[in-house]
Amino acid sequence: MVRDRGIRGVVLKLEGCLGRAEYYGEEALAGAGVGLSALIREAAALNLGGIECLVGIPAPSAARWR
Repeated sequence: MVRDRGIRGVVLKLEGCLGRAEYYGEEALAGAGVGLSALIREAAALNLGGIECLVGIPAPSAARWR
């Protein structure tokens, strides 16, 4: 939520190539705009584990997991 007077500063919306995750075997490469819940769901569907502990963190994340 934003006040009626707006935000003092810059707001970035990371989408497009930054909003995707790519999977290479047992490795995931996630852009900065990928939501953690989507990343965890997709990884689990591919039988990749190890990032389940991040469930509930309300933030996108740029990362590379092996």
